[in-house]
Amino acid sequence: MKKITPSRDVPKFGLKAGESYVVTERTAGYSLLMTATEVQTIKPKPFTIGRAPFGARVAVVREGGLGDLIFLTPWLRAIMEARPDIKIDVVTWPKYFPALQEDSNISNLVAYPLTLSHYEQYNEILWLEDFVESNPGEHPVDTLSRMTGIEIQDKKFRYTVTDTEYQEALSRISKKGLPRIGVQIYASSPARTYPREMIQSIVYFLSQKNEVVLFAEKGTIDADEDSNVVNLANATPPLNFREACAILKTCDAAIVPDSSLCHIAASLSIPTIALFAAFPAETRVRYSPSVKALTVTGGCAPCLHHDNGFDRFPEGQMCSRSGKCEALATIKPIRIVHEVEYILGQRLTSRDGWNHQSPCDSLDSV
Repeated sequence: MKKITPSRDVPKFGLKAGESYVVTERTAGYSLLMTATEVQTIKPKPFTIGRAPFGARVAVVREGGLGDLIFLTPWLRAIMEARPDIKIDVVTWPKYFPALQEDSNISNLVAYPLTLSHYEQYNEILWLEDFVESNPGEHPVDTLSRMTGIEIQDKKFRYTVTDTEYQEALSRISKKGLPRIGVQIYASSPARTYPREMIQSIVYFLSQKNEVVLFAEKGTIDADEDSNVVNLANATPPLNFREACAILKTCDAAIVPDSSLCHIAASLSIPTIALFAAFPAETRVRYSPSVKALTVTGGCAPCLHHDNGFDRFPEGQMCSRSGKCEALATIKPIRIVHEVEYILGQRLTSRDGWNHQSPCDSLDSV
């Protein structure tokens, strides 16, 4: 571990000039490339939990993102069942606080990076940098159990929508008496996003006998006017993460990519169709019984590609030229529609009807 004291602000890493932080060697290395920094080696506080003193304060450090923090929830529950005397803080970027802010197993959410003054308050610290990325073939809950020696009996994710949030969601979008289907348009990475034009045709057909709610960020998608389609990208003011999750709870079914919203739907036991190609579905939804994964394997899938903000797709693959995940594009839209109709107990849309009515030329071959 390293104690660093930047000589100037480094906004990318949340570092302020003159403030001391405790970070991993990798983060310290990045910082050194950006600014002259005082760096000292500091004694680590290894996570032992079984030998931690009564009432110990423990920090769990994971920078983000939203889905990765949801992965922590079964482990946090198991820890508190085994050691209810300890206090656990989760250290992460503040923009990810909403994922855990109602989790009763956490004492505090602390801003990442960890300041020296915070570091000195803890008896033990568990650093989870790259714990998901470094174990691509293992479910993150199993990775945490193996890393820490904590047996986890209940592996279901946890996320709490408060009663107030739920009532506000119902008042924001009142139900029309039709089944409501939530559809997430984009994942955080294009390599995990189902092609947009194919989603649009799915929405077209499902909205014939259902209410469809489109989950997308402000200004990212336009939808044809339809009394049965609610486009949250047009919400004013824009919805925050917790408001979107509360609206998701009002849905009777959901269609999602490999994303944090998939894990929220699993936490809320919403019947969900999840689309996977970049990563094996069993490493994400193995312990999510309400989620059915439609998975592409073979060819380029799974590519295990993590979007670093620069390489949006695996270099040299067809997707890097086409700008869409070609593996996900092999999942026929009519199959997704049928899966949702089956969940809702509805008569399946006929293939003949689909081919004659589809507004999307790319679906002529289904």
